Amino acid sequence: MVIFVSKYRFMCLYLKHINLSLASCVGERSPLLFTAIFLHMMVLFFSCSTNEKEYQFSQEEKRKLEERISQNHFSNDSIHRLLKKSIRDRNELAISVLYKELGERMRKSSDFSRAVAYHQQGLISAYKIKDTIGITQALNNIGTDFRRIGALPEASDYHYQALQMAEVFSGRDRPEGRKNRVMAINGIGNIHLSFGNYAEAEKSFQEALKEEKMLKSHVGQAINYANIGAVFEERAMIDSALFYYERSMEQNVLAKSLMGIGLCHIYFGRIYEQKQLYDKAEREYLLAYDVMNDISDTWHWLEAALAIARIKLLKDDFVESKKYIELAKQAATEIHSPEHLSEIYYLLHDYNLRQKNFSIALNNYKISMAFQDSIQNVQKMNKVTDMRLRYEREKNRQYIAGLNLRNEMEARQKRIILYASFLFVILLILLLATLSYAYIQRTKSNKALRHLNRIRTNFFTNVTHEFRTPLTVILGLSNHLQTEKRLSHAESKSYLKAIDRQGTHLLTLVNQLLNMARINAGMDNPEWQKGNIVVYIQMIIDSFYLYAKSKDMRLVFAHSDSVIEMDFVSQYIHDILLNLLSNAIKFSNPDDEIQVNLTKVRNKEVVLQVTDHGKGIPTQEKEHIFDLFYQGIESDKNNGSGIGLSYIRQLVELMHGKIEVESEVGKGAVFTVTLPLQQPAETIVQTWSRSEHDLSVSSKEATPVETLTGESDTNNVVDTPSGESGRITVLIIEDNADVMLYIKALLPEQYHLVTARDGVEGLDRANKLIPDIIISDIMMPNKDGLELCREIRTSVLLNHIPIILLTAKSTPEDRLKGLQYGADAYLYKPFHLNELLVQIETLLENRRLLKEKYMRTLLKGDVSQEKDTGMEFLQKATDIVYSEIQNPQFSTVTLAERLCVSPSQLNRKLSAVSGYTPSLFIMNLRITCAKKKLASGDKPIGQIAEECGFYDLAYFSRIFKKLTHVSPSQYRRLPM
Repeated sequence: MVIFVSKYRFMCLYLKHINLSLASCVGERSPLLFTAIFLHMMVLFFSCSTNEKEYQFSQEEKRKLEERISQNHFSNDSIHRLLKKSIRDRNELAISVLYKELGERMRKSSDFSRAVAYHQQGLISAYKIKDTIGITQALNNIGTDFRRIGALPEASDYHYQALQMAEVFSGRDRPEGRKNRVMAINGIGNIHLSFGNYAEAEKSFQEALKEEKMLKSHVGQAINYANIGAVFEERAMIDSALFYYERSMEQNVLAKSLMGIGLCHIYFGRIYEQKQLYDKAEREYLLAYDVMNDISDTWHWLEAALAIARIKLLKDDFVESKKYIELAKQAATEIHSPEHLSEIYYLLHDYNLRQKNFSIALNNYKISMAFQDSIQNVQKMNKVTDMRLRYEREKNRQYIAGLNLRNEMEARQKRIILYASFLFVILLILLLATLSYAYIQRTKSNKALRHLNRIRTNFFTNVTHEFRTPLTVILGLSNHLQTEKRLSHAESKSYLKAIDRQGTHLLTLVNQLLNMARINAGMDNPEWQKGNIVVYIQMIIDSFYLYAKSKDMRLVFAHSDSVIEMDFVSQYIHDILLNLLSNAIKFSNPDDEIQVNLTKVRNKEVVLQVTDHGKGIPTQEKEHIFDLFYQGIESDKNNGSGIGLSYIRQLVELMHGKIEVESEVGKGAVFTVTLPLQQPAETIVQTWSRSEHDLSVSSKEATPVETLTGESDTNNVVDTPSGESGRITVLIIEDNADVMLYIKALLPEQYHLVTARDGVEGLDRANKLIPDIIISDIMMPNKDGLELCREIRTSVLLNHIPIILLTAKSTPEDRLKGLQYGADAYLYKPFHLNELLVQIETLLENRRLLKEKYMRTLLKGDVSQEKDTGMEFLQKATDIVYSEIQNPQFSTVTLAERLCVSPSQLNRKLSAVSGYTPSLFIMNLRITCAKKKLASGDKPIGQIAEECGFYDLAYFSRIFKKLTHVSPSQYRRLPM
């Protein structure tokens, strides 16, 4: 039987093949490029020949040749010798079959570059002898090769060509024709699955499965069952996926396919892994690995190796995980598989992340994403969709046109094809260069925009915090003054001072933001003055002396000359010093000295230096501290807004000066401002008058610096007296004294209030007092509220205490973060007074109910239910008491020593989680033990009393009756 295709269809399909070969090779796989160009020239030579020789063959001859090669198990060298002989004899049928065999062997050994080259050679031979089945098989094989190396658009084109060829084949209804069509549909389905087109993928696999059932092919059914299972797995429909994987395993067992059995073990392992059944998953992966080791298919072996590496990593077996990752990396690199390399580097990212190697982890993540981008992107997706539409259009056109165009290919069209091919290659190179350049530029632009957006977001978050904190005090205390009628005059006055202080701070911040906006818009009109700058700076520094003294710091001003005449803008100088001195005080420690030096240099410049001996500035932050919105780590802890230093630099530059910083971590910082003594001649300068300036700045001097900065003397906020021991202790941790004052004003007298200024002091007081509830701000110096919350939750002594976090950060992410750190409630500033009171009462009531639940559980002896940290503490204390139950000398002091806490801490902790004092707790456990013994045996009551730690029977009977309301003998007679 002679199989043939028209010369026109041969040329159309072959030109698609050549274009795809060039597109897949340029810039990626140079060996394939050489092969594609060579094949292109060969085909043009044959297509242009006027004396083309017609080859004819029978399918029976081809089948016998394939069986001979399969049954004799020829080595690769033998196949190559047969191929050379067939080329010498010009036996195109043998050449086609041998190249097909070599290509399949190369693919099994994961040498995909050579597999593509051999299958392309086989395709040329199949075209020469017009073997439609051979052409279809070669197209499917090339599509599969490209799919294995991640070139999905190229793979899609070849599979669609194979499908087109199979459907126009005159023997398409025979088994071999149907099998080729099924292979093409299956390949197309796999491509859709790779791109996430699950509906199209399932449609293709179901169609292929239906055909395989009719063909009664166990291997084919196994493949398509597994593919459908993969679709359901991607849709997170685990049970449906498992059903299809089990059907696939059944068919693989019937077909005795080791490859299929190994793959099914991988699928099962993946399902168990998603269900977090890691031991079962590991067992399945190891079975797959053992099976794959016996098969020379590196591609599928990699699936098993990576699965084992991943599950070992999940089980924290880092040594074994790293071993399998390295094995997989070596194999994937050898076969040039971007899909596997992407997964390998992502596993390395997870591995290094768990090992705290964050820099290496980030680099691995970038490499993984780079490989992933090479596999799947929008451009490739569009190309696959376009190929599908082109296939449908081509199918309809062929239905109408038929074979009427088979003799229309002439020499002119061949020359056009030749010129178009060269033009296509040139345009493709230009396109790739353009796209590469555009991608690099876009990546740089996106990176810069993301960085700027992150900085801007942090800025607005912190400015919001700066606004919300004073608003909390202003709105809260004003509302409290309106509703509370029993306030003393002193209390009202202190509340009004706090409102005035926070209002002034808010106004200062708003004015600073408006000044920056005005300067950036070029609308600022500074008033230049000429005068003695020493006197003016002295006046500003005088307003800081008391503020520095309140912080236990010394402020020293030194100048080289008593009179330094210069041109300056008074408002600019005031704002510069205000920001520099505020920062110096904020980041210095008690007993530090802050120095301000003013020096005239060569009668041309004046140098202003502000020196502190505080925390200093890290080297990596120095080059950014004058950038707009930038905040360092320490600034973040001290509630900065991120605009002060940028604003200062703008003011300095407007006065034609410069600002510099020198710093070492732990040794402090020196800010140096250099300004010219005289401004350009065109600048209008007025004579500065101290008397006039006194009037202009009197309001500023009358206002304490702590008012401008929004701070007050935290020493004025004192703890309330503890009073009677039954009062509820509330620990308030807040660095802003006015907010602390507002919270204390809200809480009624039934609470014993204790305060702390930061997380370190708060944690220390919590350990000493063990309060009933903690109210804490988040943004604080030294230790923030989140870190404090985490440490409390990990403390055996404090983990039962409810925590309410107060913050100006109001995004859902911030709230979720606070709850993840262990907070029981999260309130946004400004908050309503009833909201805080209701939260406190609710949490305390929940704690009371929890105490009752704990004691009922312990006294009943029901400890099978899941326990939290409070229950674990009670269980530990109970176990210690029961171990010493017969010891009458066992006391609360002994119990405290065994629990590694002080007696007072034990009293607070035990009362908080159980509602009992330690002595009453021990007594209840002794009586509970006695009740059990009375109910379960006939021992004398005296002996039971001794076993429970009572050597005085009368005392035992009295205590027993007091707690149970019946005597021991009466209790024994009660029906149980």
